[in-house]
Amino acid sequence: MGRKAITINPKSGERVKLLCERQGITQKELAEKINYSERSISNIVTGTKGLSPLLAQAIITEYPEYRLQWLLGEDDIMTHDEWFSSTKNSLAKEKQMMADMLSAIILLATPLGPTIHRRPDGGIMIKVGRNELILTESQTNELVSQIRELINVRIRWLFHSPFPASKLVLKEAAQNNTHDGGENDDTQST
Repeated sequence: MGRKAITINPKSGERVKLLCERQGITQKELAEKINYSERSISNIVTGTKGLSPLLAQAIITEYPEYRLQWLLGEDDIMTHDEWFSSTKNSLAKEKQMMADMLSAIILLATPLGPTIHRRPDGGIMIKVGRNELILTESQTNELVSQIRELINVRIRWLFHSPFPASKLVLKEAAQNNTHDGGENDDTQST
């Protein structure tokens, strides 16, 4: 049974070369550090051979600040710090988009309340007077998900809040629920 051929990704060779330059080492020094031959490293850098996941992992083990996916040419984010930063920025943009959508809905709300219509494409149209907001199906689903999450966060905050006022509100709500004719009502009607 023969070895599986490794696809040559030209980015991998360029990135091995860049890693060496950034670390201030030669290909020979890299080969020595990871116990591979200088020829193996040279073949990868020149594009004669492909970078195997095993060899890439050996390099990453020696230089853990670099990402395996970057070295293999699967993405363009070089270091873990860059990845965390880009992920944080992406999440911030998503949160801002959802906040903008929620703000738009709140601005549309009037004392009369908006009318909400389901659209044939699965989205919704929120209309107040002459103002309208149209959301696609995916935006609608995301909005519903975000609203549910906001409600869940608010409920968790109320139950776990260090502020006595929130506990008082919950206690009063619980008392009102038990004395409004429900199953737990201790009073007898005459």
